[in-house]
Amino acid sequence: MKTHDQLLEHMFMEGYLLDGGNKRVREYMDYQFCNGNTPRNVFHHDGHVHLATRRLKTDNILGQESFVLTMLPSRVSCHFDLYLVLIQPFIITLCHVLSPVFTQHDTAEVSTFLWIRNGRWATYQMLLSYVTQFFKQTCGIENLGCHGYRHMVVEIVRLFLGSEYEVDLENEEDMLADQCGHKKSTSIRHYANELDRINKVTSKNVGRSRMMSKAWFQV
Repeated sequence: MKTHDQLLEHMFMEGYLLDGGNKRVREYMDYQFCNGNTPRNVFHHDGHVHLATRRLKTDNILGQESFVLTMLPSRVSCHFDLYLVLIQPFIITLCHVLSPVFTQHDTAEVSTFLWIRNGRWATYQMLLSYVTQFFKQTCGIENLGCHGYRHMVVEIVRLFLGSEYEVDLENEEDMLADQCGHKKSTSIRHYANELDRINKVTSKNVGRSRMMSKAWFQV
């Protein structure tokens, strides 16, 4: 189990640093590879693993569900695929075998959530420690946590990527939506909704998120 936790810590940092932009750890801890009380938000599409991050700040302030989709690089996606296909089923079985040690609730968490430590869903503080330890061991930087790194990422994006318009030369407004008599956001939210898609993770947004993640890979 210790070796498994070390592997998953490495995978956590791969996803946290490389999937495009940067998210709050409290949002990043909620990834599910299996449907539970809420739908899963780890997907495989066109050779890449995609992560649909639920924006808790938007939920709390506006009371509306909001998701941001990012894509993992090919090599990292391969790591996630191998883990979910080969290792995760073994860990779930192990938790069932060690049922006196792990409760039914623990086993349900292991069978649902991506980030696991000691046979249980990893806590917020555990994931925070992953980030701090990574920068200390890899870069020799003391006390650089998620908050400081988020500021660095925002500045990196400003300097090297700019905005989506500069990457794709796409206007913010959608003329086709204007011609239909409504804004682009209204078109996405209320018209021709796709089946089996969570909020704002439409086919068009998948394509746009893939483009921006690929731009981040090049930074």
